[in-house]
Amino acid sequence: TKLTPYLITLLFWATPALSQRPGAFNLSFQSPVCDTAPPAGPAVRLSWTAASRATTYDLYRNGALIRSGITGTSFYNSTGLTAGQSYTYFVRARNTAGTTDSNNINV
Repeated sequence: TKLTPYLITLLFWATPALSQRPGAFNLSFQSPVCDTAPPAGPAVRLSWTAASRATTYDLYRNGALIRSGITGTSFYNSTGLTAGQSYTYFVRARNTAGTTDSNNINV
């Protein structure tokens, strides 16, 4: 039996959404409020514009990660806060190609 050789060529294309990190976006907040649900205390609602190509977002307070894998563009934070204390927040957009950080805000 005679074997016939074949040449197989595989072509791969990188899609822009998977080969580029998320685009720029902005973080903002509404005025801090008092959360009346038990236990009552200070709370803040954060929101941000959607970053192009982002698949999830991570939220940081004072440089420490407090929530990862957020799929929306807002977050209500009512835990670990002390009335009268200032906090710095930023959001990190991520996808398989990398990350992009939002601006910092002080609340």
